[in-house]
Amino acid sequence: MNRRIRILQIINEAAIGGGQSHVLQLASSLDRTRFEVSVACRDNGPLTEQLRAIAVPVHPFAIARFASPYTLRAMVRLLRERQIDIVHTHGGIAGVWGRLAAWAAKTPVRIHTLHGIHYLHYRSRLNRIAFTTLDRLLAVGTEKIICVSEADRKAGIAAGCFPADRAVLIRNGIPVPSLPAEFSARRKKAELGLPAAAAVIGTVGRLHVQKGQRRFLEAIHIVRQEIPNSIALLVGDGPLAKELEVRTGELDLQNHVRFLGSRRDVAELIALMDVFVLSSEWEGMPLSLLEAMALERPVAAFAIPGVTEAIQDGESGVLATPRDAGSLAQAILRLLQDREQARRLAKKGRQIFYQQFQETKMVHATADLYTRLYGASVTQKTTR
Repeated sequence: MNRRIRILQIINEAAIGGGQSHVLQLASSLDRTRFEVSVACRDNGPLTEQLRAIAVPVHPFAIARFASPYTLRAMVRLLRERQIDIVHTHGGIAGVWGRLAAWAAKTPVRIHTLHGIHYLHYRSRLNRIAFTTLDRLLAVGTEKIICVSEADRKAGIAAGCFPADRAVLIRNGIPVPSLPAEFSARRKKAELGLPAAAAVIGTVGRLHVQKGQRRFLEAIHIVRQEIPNSIALLVGDGPLAKELEVRTGELDLQNHVRFLGSRRDVAELIALMDVFVLSSEWEGMPLSLLEAMALERPVAAFAIPGVTEAIQDGESGVLATPRDAGSLAQAILRLLQDREQARRLAKKGRQIFYQQFQETKMVHATADLYTRLYGASVTQKTTR
């Protein structure tokens, strides 16, 4: 190959999130002697700052839910001018407009990653049908659709979102989280104004119905009846912030729950937690869960698809009945009341992380896919 393969990663928002972290991992870790990576996204968030800090070109695009013809033309022009070889889209909105632009520009390879198939969980049957049909049509012009969990791959095929021969499993992976050399849980508690003896229960994620923080709060209400000195941390921001604050007051938890918003010290906050909780109603392969496993934190989570590929009940964490706050509370209490078991489960979770979910595995699998698909496109072009 005479030159590097030119890849454009496309994602809608530049805010903090799982998809954005995934894009940053690929952009920073792919071999720059083999791949020339750039990113198209909104120019208004942490992702763009982080990409520019590592000298990855950013192309600002306001990819709205209904993209304008101007935006689409500009994207097609970018693909042609930069002679992009592979367009890799992430998430629903970018997946629609990015793949349409790649098709119009005759970009050789089109790949789409589903970071969870969210529309399969919409309450409206009409919306589920509409988005499933749209993804099925877009799959026709997509060489491969990457699913981040085996549960998503099977669910997508069963629902008719894409054919089985287009789907490939590449599980999420993250770099090993690093803590400051001077980190101590006691000092971090003092920084946050938490009592030194408090049992800290925390969750990390966008404040959104998907993440189930309402049930997290209800579980905390039950836990506090058994362990009065427990404190709950909610790390993240989102559309349900006000509603969750109101629910906190209704449960008389306002002095025992801290809303910390979006943070850059997430690893330190997770390392502080006596129990990490994942209360999501659905997931692909949640990065916050992997971070908790890597940091050897005891995990209590709902037993939903995706999560059960990382956590086994009683082996690497404690799983609860989905959407059942009482069951989640019992899972948390089990870990808080038996610290020896909690340490054993956390240690096993860390072992599983190193075996299956390190960033290098995900990056190598994605690089191999890029190389194989681009090579096939070159061969096909030369044989015409």
